[in-house]
Amino acid sequence: MDAFNDSDYLAVEVNESAADEKSLMAYIAAMSYQDGRKLKDDLDDELVERLAEALGIPVEDLNTLTPFGAFLFSGSLAKSSLKMQEGLDVYFIQRATKNGMEIFEIESLGSQLEMFGSFSMPLWEALLEDALDTENASEQLRELYNAWRLGDEERLQTAINSTVEGLSDELAEEYTNAMLTKRDIHMAEVAKKYMEEGKSVFYVVGAAHLIGENSVIGLLEKDGYEIELIS
Repeated sequence: MDAFNDSDYLAVEVNESAADEKSLMAYIAAMSYQDGRKLKDDLDDELVERLAEALGIPVEDLNTLTPFGAFLFSGSLAKSSLKMQEGLDVYFIQRATKNGMEIFEIESLGSQLEMFGSFSMPLWEALLEDALDTENASEQLRELYNAWRLGDEERLQTAINSTVEGLSDELAEEYTNAMLTKRDIHMAEVAKKYMEEGKSVFYVVGAAHLIGENSVIGLLEKDGYEIELIS
């Protein structure tokens, strides 16, 4: 909180509360097919049926969703006391707004849609299969949170690695490259730009972007920036 209060700006991955109508409409549109296709046309019929049963919705309703839309809905299957609306990004966006602090977006809804749009159908199938393993998904989420809360970097890295354990090497590489590698490079460049401009920015990104030699932290250290862990 001292660091936040001493900062002039807040930066978050995406500030959904400030998204323009065009971006929000594109995001919503990406959740459903716009060309008459159905989910069963892209994914295994049995998987679609099991997802519908797990989510408690009719198969015909689920079939209107794209793999991206089905994936967003499947996030509700992991049982946890954690609430997305109480996440750090939301908390600090609310504080910054109340304090009149300018908020920067590191990414955008559009760039995140582009990332999800790059996923192959085999990767979507694997991710949705994992979502159906609710006990494992819930345990992974709890472990990730606890490792972050304790500031245990080694345990956090293990928790992050476990998210791709069930994937083939090819799919794990595809997922990691899209979700982390490419985005970490961009996030590090944005952070460097802020610092080069002399801006004091409180920078909020997901925990997975802060661990490992090729993470945002690792890339900044390679460029000679001094990093201090506060715990």
